[in-house]
Formats: sequence, C-alpha cells, structure tokens
Amino acid sequence: MKSDSCNVAFKFGQKSLETFIPKPFDLLSPRYTPALDCVERVVQESLANPIGCGPLASLVRGKRSVCVVISDKTRPIPYQMILPPLLTVLLKTGLREEQISFVIATGIHAPMTDREIVHLLGEDIARHYRVLNHCGRTDQGLRFLGHTSTGIPLDVNELYLDSEFKILTGFIEPHLLAGYSGGSKSILPGLCGSRTMRHMHGPWMIGHPLARNGIVGGNPFRFACDEVAGITGADFLLNVTAGEQRKITAVFAGDPSKAWNAGVRFLQSQVECSLSERYDAVLVSAGGIPPDRTLYQSVKAFEVAADMVKPGGMILVLAECSEGAGSAAFDEILGSVGSPQEALEMIGHRDFFLLDQWIVQHLCQAATHARLYGFIPGIGADKLRRWFIEPVDTLDCGTIVDEHFGHRSIKVAVLPDGPRIVPRLCH
Repeated sequence: MKSDSCNVAFKFGQKSLETFIPKPFDLLSPRYTPALDCVERVVQESLANPIGCGPLASLVRGKRSVCVVISDKTRPIPYQMILPPLLTVLLKTGLREEQISFVIATGIHAPMTDREIVHLLGEDIARHYRVLNHCGRTDQGLRFLGHTSTGIPLDVNELYLDSEFKILTGFIEPHLLAGYSGGSKSILPGLCGSRTMRHMHGPWMIGHPLARNGIVGGNPFRFACDEVAGITGADFLLNVTAGEQRKITAVFAGDPSKAWNAGVRFLQSQVECSLSERYDAVLVSAGGIPPDRTLYQSVKAFEVAADMVKPGGMILVLAECSEGAGSAAFDEILGSVGSPQEALEMIGHRDFFLLDQWIVQHLCQAATHARLYGFIPGIGADKLRRWFIEPVDTLDCGTIVDEHFGHRSIKVAVLPDGPRIVPRLCH
C-alpha cells in the first residue's frame, strides 16, 4: 500500500514506537484474516475432525505413553489456550497425567527456566505434568539413528523416540531457512543435537538459494525436516497461525504433513507480496516480543529486508533487544574480523564451527549486500559497530535516510509489523 509521508507505529518490545516517515513509502504488512472468537472451541473441533486422519481420540486410545512437543519462549504460541482442550481429549481416552510428557523443542536454544515454563504453560499444566527441556547443546538424552539420505548425522531426543504416540505442536509463520515454521521443524531442529545442527546450520545450508523465507519446494532445510519426521515418526499435528497482536487466526490439526501444508496454503495468501523492483531503503521492526528480545532472533528482520533492498541500499531495524545479543557467537566471530566478508570466509572454513554461527552468517550476508542501521537500545553502540550495524539513537527516520542518500528521491519500504511477510520479486 502506497503512503505519503506520515506517522508509522512500529512493533517494539511490548509496545509500539511511532515515528514520522518524511518521504512517500510503500507500507508492507500481512493481510491477516480476523482472529478466532473462541480458540478453545476451534481446537476441540479440529481434534475431533482433523485433516487427513481420524479423530485424535480414536488414534490415541490404548496408547501407554504420549509425548507432546512444544515450542520454547521464542515462539508466540498461546499454549494456555490450545493445550487444555488437547489434554481433555487425551485424558478422556483413559491416559493418566503421568503417561503424558511435554518436551520443549529448544533445538540449540537455551533451556527454559521453571518460571518461564509456568508463564508459557500455566501453573496447572506445569505442576501436574512432566515438562522437560530438550538439551541440544549438551547432547544429553539423545540417541543416534544413523544418517539421513543427504548424510546428516541424526541425534534425536530419547524421550520422544520412546513415546508410543507423538504429537507436534507449533506456530506456522514465514521462516528464514525452513520456508515456513511449524510442522516437522518441531523435530529437526527442535529435538536434535549439536552434531546434527552442525550440518543444518552449516555454511552450505545457510547460503543455499532455496533455504529461504517462504520457499518450501526444493528447500533442502525443509526436505531434511520432513525426512527426519519420517525416520523418527510423528503421529499428529496441532499447529496454529496468528494475525494482528499475535491472536490466533486458524487451527490446523491432523496428519503432520497434510495439516501443515494446509496451514501454509492458508497463510501464503496473507503474507506473500509481489515487488516490481527492489527498494533503496527498508525500514523494518523486528516484530516486538518475543522475537525482538535478542539480536539472535532480530537478525531475521535484516535477512528479510536484504531480500527487498537494492545492493548498496540501507536497512534500518528497530529492535528492543532487552536481553542483549542472545548469543556469544557475535563476539566470538565478529570481534576478530574486520569486515563481513572476512567473517563469511571464517565461517566457510571446513575446520571452523560454532553452534550459533548460522545467525552471524545471516547478518554478514545482509551486511555485504546493504548498509545496516539499528535502533537497538539493548545493545551498546560500540558493540553494534563491531557487528557491522551502524547504531542510531533517534527515530528521526528522515534524517537517517537523508544522511545515507542525501535528499534525492528514493524508493522506501516500511514493515512496521516485522519480518512476517514474504517478498516475491517479479522479474
């Protein structure tokens, strides 16, 4: 949507920041469907009438153990709304509370604290059920299953593997590597170890032209996720989509592949946008809480903007980063190099690997393409400069843009909701 100069409210932390954009610009936001009136009722109906399989109650009846895979705090999923109806179905089949386990698919993220788990799930679920963090960084409680067809060594959470019935839950949205999140991504990377992630987050995968935001077909990252789900088994899926203010817009339950694909098709018409040409400048929010808690998650905003901006253009990201960088890899890698190109060369060396290097690679790929700016109060200016982000301490976007381009006429894109769109360049 084209707009004249006006005030724009960017998602920022738990609030929004309003700033005046002095030039005409294209406002790019998802075209979300309305939020559901009663999420719990829709979840109940979806479990009783799932996509591509029989009702959950009939599938789980007679099972002795159930593992429910849940996302960690970096994903805005209202588990206190969607898990109670799921548990009602499970308990009505005769399962006892002690036969139901929750595993937090942290991947290689930090484990959640007890307080964070209560905040995520609610006190009742946290108190009455077994809730465990997956330990991808320490490789504890993992089992080696051999290699995938593309040679990826596969270490997977033992509790998940040993459970008779496996349920994946999650959130479908554009994802910078997997095309869209949710689905089999709960297992890989969610329940895999560091040896597996060395391949999934290695320089070849991060640099692959089809391992990109919004791309599913031919995406090697998504292919690996789906293959691993076939190897480990996955019996049922409960995924949701969210719209304005992260409120739930739809529920997709049933066969893990068919239900996820239905969710992706539903979302694509809302988040994909066609571009006739690239922009000179892209101003983008990191999306507010939870993704803008850390730079680790906020880098996704730089990545999406890089897909839209001309070579040598500018990207300005607004991210609170109240918890700082979120990874030591920024300092470990970027503190020892003088340019983003040098960092990419280091990461690409076959004898070099850090678990979080993938997010640094994304940042440096963007920095070699465009000039990066950041309104990021949670991280000091000197540190941002070492990480190839020019810090700004004002939301006077006109001044920032003019300093980069002068006063000439330029093409500007504004993404106030964060990197939740999928730009498609029409050649």
